[in-house]
Amino acid sequence: MAVTRRTLLLTTLLATTSCGDEVIDHGDTLIFSPRELDVADTGVGFTRVEQVFLQNRGLRALDISLTSLLPSSPFTASLGAPRIPPGGQVPVDIEFLPHGADSFSGSFRAEDTSGRFSAKLGVSGEGVSCALVTSASRVDFGSVVVDTLSTESWTVTNACPQRRTFEFLPVTNLRSCDDSRDPSVFCLDRSASGLISLDPGASFNVPVSFQPVVVGVREEARFDVRACAGEVCAETQMALTGFGASDLRCTPNPLDFGEIAVHARQTDEIVCENLGGSRVEVSGWHLRSGSSSAFSVSSAARSLGPGESFAIDVEVFPTQSGRIDGNLEVVMTAPRAERIVLPLQAEGRASLILSPSALDFGEVSLLAPARRSVLLLNVGFAPVAISSIEIDTYGTQSFTSPDANAQVLSPGDASPFRIEFLPRRVGEVISSVRVISNAPGASVLELPVRGEGVQLPPCTFELSLSTLDFGAHRVGDHADL
Repeated sequence: MAVTRRTLLLTTLLATTSCGDEVIDHGDTLIFSPRELDVADTGVGFTRVEQVFLQNRGLRALDISLTSLLPSSPFTASLGAPRIPPGGQVPVDIEFLPHGADSFSGSFRAEDTSGRFSAKLGVSGEGVSCALVTSASRVDFGSVVVDTLSTESWTVTNACPQRRTFEFLPVTNLRSCDDSRDPSVFCLDRSASGLISLDPGASFNVPVSFQPVVVGVREEARFDVRACAGEVCAETQMALTGFGASDLRCTPNPLDFGEIAVHARQTDEIVCENLGGSRVEVSGWHLRSGSSSAFSVSSAARSLGPGESFAIDVEVFPTQSGRIDGNLEVVMTAPRAERIVLPLQAEGRASLILSPSALDFGEVSLLAPARRSVLLLNVGFAPVAISSIEIDTYGTQSFTSPDANAQVLSPGDASPFRIEFLPRRVGEVISSVRVISNAPGASVLELPVRGEGVQLPPCTFELSLSTLDFGAHRVGDHADL
């Protein structure tokens, strides 16, 4: 009798939920990254903020509390969020406010509410009477469309007790924004190109710009900030990063269809958007050489204004099981000639499966058979005709089935059959079950089966009573014990 997919799913759920197994975390579940933080020199009475991350490497979400183990230290900490998902992390801001020119240390403990997991962070820093304070040590512009100017800013503060002169010294890939002859893609605003004098505690806003010229390249720049009072100077280094992006952004990238039943069609779309400020012209798109014939697309030309988008329909039709790969190429002709390549992937899944994938009967007596059930399931979109089921392909005469028959399974249907193991000899017995059908990608299925025949000792009985007492009875009566 065929069993529907719904019945099979209910059976599986009942089986899994009845086990009562508990997922257990192993190893370091809660971890600070880094575990030790050395805060840069900070002027007395000024605040510097650094950031670390608290990672949850466990299998469940954790609610976290954060405690200072040295409350009198000049360090404080704050969590970016009180709950960390499994495999996730949250930022932790560490604030350092030195109250004297000295070395300081602190310690924090993060702990989940159950008390099972905790992590410790050690911090240290130096309070100095004079220091440079910057709002950040790195500026990341993210993705910026090629030939487009993006501007960010950061702040430098004179944390010295006397007036200081500041100077910005390019190290790599940085120029003054009014110097068009320099090919560097990062530039400092001309207001920061010369010497700047700041009174004690005063700040200066420094604009920096990024204008990438090559698509797909991550650019970096460095420069030094120096502050001097006479011959006494303090210095720190800044880093700039950014990525040159295309005017046309196509997502998802890559396009992953996941598992698709053999001979089933599925269509997903890729959306391409004009992120730039100019009109984008697309002459068309096609599958690159070497792409699987299971993928197909229909091409057309598109013209997009700033912020406009269009969709590309990609169809996959697997004819066999296994991984399917390809690449879609979108051809852009304006504002520049460019080809955008997007990987495509899918997994062809056989339309007929056997569950379980192997049978092990373990030790079985030579006198009595052991029985197991096997399930045939049609996971495709068309009927599957089972032409034959061969139970013992190795001819051991130890494996049989009373109900393995030819049949037709409709899509989503399942059919169980039993396999019996009655070993003919002592020792390991190995064979397989072979299912022949017209299922795409699974016309021949093999199920390994094994068991071990054992000779059980003969049954013996022992009478433990040495005497039988029938008691008193009348002559001619019968008594039984």
